Amino acid sequence: MGLNSLGVESGPSAQIEMPRPFVFTRPVTLATVGRTYRYRMDTIRAIGDLQSRYIEPQKAYWEKEEYTFTLGAGPAWLELDEASGLLTGTPRVEDVGDQPVVVRVTASYPHEVPQSSESGGYFQKRRTNPALRRECTHQFVLTTKAAD
Repeated sequence: MGLNSLGVESGPSAQIEMPRPFVFTRPVTLATVGRTYRYRMDTIRAIGDLQSRYIEPQKAYWEKEEYTFTLGAGPAWLELDEASGLLTGTPRVEDVGDQPVVVRVTASYPHEVPQSSESGGYFQKRRTNPALRRECTHQFVLTTKAAD
């Protein structure tokens, strides 16, 4: 907070946005043969803006971000829950070594006002802020080691 020209303390006025989608969790990069591997990716996400609109439920949090996770590369034993970003699996002896893992994270806004609604044209303006990209790639090297 700062002081305005009259010496009155003001509330925060500067806005900062993190690039989204943005995976902020550190990957688990070591798996062990015969043991369940588990890593849940998590992202910074907006809960939406409290707004009043002409369609039901009118006053609500609109434009909430949702994410889909898609496995682009990884060992055959690795599975991904596309809704939660949870990677799981159990490596075998033949899986020992390093494997690249690539996950595409895609943002969607299922709660936007539809173009066909009374206020749709206003709320469907395209976002020009480069921080609000629609996709990102999360990648790391996963090392599988033999059991002790």
